[in-house]
This record gives sequence, C-alpha cells and structure tokens, in this order.
Amino acid sequence: MYTQLTENHEAKLSTVLAFDVEYKSVTGKTYKDTLIVDMSEYKGTHQLGKPHLYAIAQSLERLQKDVDRLVGGSKRLQADVFSREDRVWERKERDEWIAEQRRNASA
Repeated sequence: MYTQLTENHEAKLSTVLAFDVEYKSVTGKTYKDTLIVDMSEYKGTHQLGKPHLYAIAQSLERLQKDVDRLVGGSKRLQADVFSREDRVWERKERDEWIAEQRRNASA
C-alpha cells in the first residue's frame, strides 16, 4: 500500500505524482494541465508531532478546497433569495450571454 511508509520508504519518497486535469470554460474552450507533486521535496525533513503523510494529506485537502473555491467562484456563503421568475430571467440572460460568447469565439 502506498501510504504505508514503513515498507519501501525511500522509493515512496522518491515518487513524483502527476495529476492530469481538464476543464472547460463557459465558452466551451477546453483547458488541460498537469499538476506535479514531487514527494522528494519531503525527503530528509523532519517535523515533530505530525507524520509526513498527515501533513501531505492536509496540504492536498487545502489544495482541494482552493480548487473548489475557484470552481465555485466565492468563499462567501451563498444565499438563494430569488423568486422563480428571477431564476427564469437570470437563466435566459445567462444563456444569451453564453450563446454570444460562443458566436464570438467561433468568429
């Protein structure tokens, strides 16, 4: 198991993890990127009170939360205070804007 550092410790700390991510913008343009986590950066470091894997897991959790915020667009609490008519109007406006952006992107 990868998380069991008592087995094959040095090889695991030499690992470089690569995450391929792909996402689309509102205009339909696809973006691709590779995120690299180099485990060797932790080689030779020591920290009292926290195992390395725990610290790495916390870092990954913070990264996930940051990505969620980027995707969601806000850190603030979002309250839904719109009526049905407001939502219909907003959806129509958004759909028109997206259609316009797609027309501009293809032109």
